[in-house]
Amino acid sequence: MQAAVDAMALNLVRSASSLTGDQLSQKTTDGFNALFDGSQTQGGAQVNAQYNAQARSLTVSATGSIKTDFMGVMGLSSLAVGARAVAVVIGDGTACVLALNKNASGAAIAQGSTTVNLTGCSLYDNSGNASALTVGGSAKLSALSVGVVGGISGNTSITAVQGVNTGVQPLADPYAKLQVPAFSGCDDHNFTAKTKVTINPGVYCGGMKLNAGADVTLNPGIYYIDRGDLTVNGGATMTGRNVLVMPTMLGAEQLLRPVPAPRCR
Repeated sequence: MQAAVDAMALNLVRSASSLTGDQLSQKTTDGFNALFDGSQTQGGAQVNAQYNAQARSLTVSATGSIKTDFMGVMGLSSLAVGARAVAVVIGDGTACVLALNKNASGAAIAQGSTTVNLTGCSLYDNSGNASALTVGGSAKLSALSVGVVGGISGNTSITAVQGVNTGVQPLADPYAKLQVPAFSGCDDHNFTAKTKVTINPGVYCGGMKLNAGADVTLNPGIYYIDRGDLTVNGGATMTGRNVLVMPTMLGAEQLLRPVPAPRCR
């Protein structure tokens, strides 16, 4: 029984947010019954599944009774048995936008008329601030899922197939052990794009700004944004594969260290 509830909690926790209560109950019961031999209990087992959207946790429990042998002489003809399992989604593992700052207001921002479509991947915000993720104006954000340690401002413009969740656990820094090469000098100052252009890896001092109508393709490699933001205005497009965008505020002559994630406006 314990193995069966463990398996169902782990199997359904990620999809539970997209299921109705009846759908979750049916899937849990069907899966449990396929794993657990009901003949071991009197009349089978009763299964229950409860999803907590705030904690992103799924609790699966089962109860039943078994016939006793020797205890029957003491008037106990049956004995209640039960099992319970709780599975929690710590991180989706598919985040293509990750804000690492733990305290910032607006660690991730979508502003103005911009539309951000994260196809098949998620946005994760490690900030515990009440406005960790901000979506303002007529901006829209869509993703596979959105997870925020703190709170969201303007979340009516956010849609996610697997749900929008706040109060989640922070993700570990995936770049903590990444060995990033040292850099020096500036390959470009205050880069601004207005039309279709392809750019190469390098050090972009003063930030990168994509205005409306810009269509920028990034060739593979590391793009250092030195003492500036990555700003993508409404109507602009940025495309790249095998690209790493690393912000730094130490000056191009120094080694890279972690700083707040870039903002998308």
